[in-house]
Amino acid sequence: MRQALSSGTKQEPGKARQFASNSFWLAASVATAVLTASVFRLAIGRVLGPSQYGRYAFIQTFVTYFLVLAYFGVRSVVAREVGRDPSKARAYLAASLKIRAVTAVTAMLCSWAVGYALHRGGQVTLGIVIMSLSILALAVGELLEGVLAALQRSFFVALSNLVGNVAKLALVLWALRAGYGLIGVIWVSVAASTLMAITNWRFVKHVLSSQGLQRSEPGRVRYVLKESRPFLLMSAAGKLYAKNDILFLALLRGDAITGLYSAAYVFVDLLISVSGSFNWTAYSMVARLYGEAEDKKPLGMGLSEAYGRLHKHLLMIFLPVSALLMLFGRESLMLFGNRFLGGLDALRVLVWVPPAEVSCVLSGCFLSATYRQRLEARIAAAITALNIGWTVSFIVLFGAVGAAVATIGASLINAAVRYIYVTRTLGKTSVVDVWVRPIACTAAMLLVAQRFMGVFWMWRLAVALMVYALAVAVVRPYDAEDRRLLRSILRR
Repeated sequence: MRQALSSGTKQEPGKARQFASNSFWLAASVATAVLTASVFRLAIGRVLGPSQYGRYAFIQTFVTYFLVLAYFGVRSVVAREVGRDPSKARAYLAASLKIRAVTAVTAMLCSWAVGYALHRGGQVTLGIVIMSLSILALAVGELLEGVLAALQRSFFVALSNLVGNVAKLALVLWALRAGYGLIGVIWVSVAASTLMAITNWRFVKHVLSSQGLQRSEPGRVRYVLKESRPFLLMSAAGKLYAKNDILFLALLRGDAITGLYSAAYVFVDLLISVSGSFNWTAYSMVARLYGEAEDKKPLGMGLSEAYGRLHKHLLMIFLPVSALLMLFGRESLMLFGNRFLGGLDALRVLVWVPPAEVSCVLSGCFLSATYRQRLEARIAAAITALNIGWTVSFIVLFGAVGAAVATIGASLINAAVRYIYVTRTLGKTSVVDVWVRPIACTAAMLLVAQRFMGVFWMWRLAVALMVYALAVAVVRPYDAEDRRLLRSILRR
């Protein structure tokens, strides 16, 4: 990383701090979304019960499949190009908005047509129609977030999400208390998405004006469409890969079991969303580093070390969090109420999905930012096909636990395959540093903490954290360069 991230502390002191600042505000944005979404989903589950919560999960999952068509992979192209050359922001934004307007309307119409064809019942069909109204706002808002992140202005993303999510939470609590039920909750989601899209638009206009970024060339619609096709395939594969378990559970096992599984999946989904926020910070930064190093050989001299260090740091965060979620799975589901404890077995399997997925996200970030998106698309398609086959078979045989096993199995294979291809592209990394040391620290924490399962939860948590700290001191996953980079980022 001396030629990549380390250069931010030696040759260009502002780079590491800029990366840290952008990461901090994206993390704050996700923290707001995680906190409000947790209360949002808990309130729905506690008030509406497993069956109604299962319907909500099905409707939300169903509509997100059509968001893939609305997004069309455009954000990845725009974020990469704007990250490399901010002066082209207006040109790429204009081109991408034209594309999004067409794809979002098409996705909305397709969602309505397929929703009616499913004949899932009056309330589910009505919910799909209403939820689909948010597709245009979500498509525009997501694109604008990508532009803000690429321009290193994630503070505005955090502020927009704070406004939208707090408003969404307040409105949904009011709707549930007033007795508007599932349909009222869905209308609130549509309103909140629209509010965030409008807020993001105002912020993007402000940033472009304040930086004096003028349109330097005509909007590149054809180029964006051409480059976005592999990202579209990746998005479609990723969406089917991430949520097919909930969809097939609803179709094969009914709303009640889907509700229990979805309650267990909430905590996993929130952790995965955190990794997604980091992806957009890293994505534009890696694209910039790649642009600066294009003439250097081998290509991955700086990027390979940057990848190895980032991978290690992310596993050091996500592995212990997953272990804690496993240790406190019963207490977590009790937040939904006793009726949701039937999802505990699935939760204990699903908790290990986030570490595998954060590895996949980081690997995909480096592949896409270095223009290997077609390779990533092929990997995503193959893993998704495998996952769907496993999911249907395991649900038929084992129900919700089978869905969880299929999900974690596919995630682990996905992480391993992407890691292999990234190291082939950029250069080898130390498997001991990147994988073995983080896993060893978490394994030590989990083995010791499980012996205290019968004691009060606060004592269990204290023991787990102390053992993890001791394991870090013994295993020593962080070297002197890690500590130097951390000090340089924190120093003002």
